[in-house]
Amino acid sequence: MVITERDTGLLKKLSQYGMLSTKQINFLCFNSIAQTTVLRRLRALEKNKYIKRILGLESHEVLWSVIPKGAVLAEVPVPKWHWSKNLLEHDFKLVSLRLALEGSGLSHSWIPEHEIRSSIFRTNGFRDAKDKLIPDGLMGIEIDGKKQSLAIELELTLKNRDKLRKTLSRYKDKNGIVGVWYIVPFVSILNSITMNWRKAY
Repeated sequence: MVITERDTGLLKKLSQYGMLSTKQINFLCFNSIAQTTVLRRLRALEKNKYIKRILGLESHEVLWSVIPKGAVLAEVPVPKWHWSKNLLEHDFKLVSLRLALEGSGLSHSWIPEHEIRSSIFRTNGFRDAKDKLIPDGLMGIEIDGKKQSLAIELELTLKNRDKLRKTLSRYKDKNGIVGVWYIVPFVSILNSITMNWRKAY
């Protein structure tokens, strides 16, 4: 199989975002050409062990991630080895949110949850890291010409109240973060977060 420059770019994107759907890959790497052409290339890369598919979304969309052979070729790291089925919907929506924020120009950089977790575990060790605040992502933004970090939390379901208050309390004492954005699908979740946020502050 002959690897093209576009293939290498795709492998780098998969490393950057962790996983992407066929539609997202088409938009980012193939300039929105025929979906059948994109799938044909993805299957060829999969057959030659450069990428793998991830199944399990409610929408039945196919997701793709880079694996070691592809990462070596593109000279990039493999971001994650395992994707939990229980968190797959959440993780995919988080990637989609990141793409939307970057596309709008709001986000200048992004540190995903798994990188934050890995960094905290290396610094603090497993036992102490369990009690550290780990947001779903850290987004780099610019306010009045200054670069700032904004925490992102994507909540698809209503959390246990005590757990939510604990998280909000940690944000209250967190230095280096200018604010936190909670992204939610239902007003009931937003109301619960807002109420507990006011109590925490």
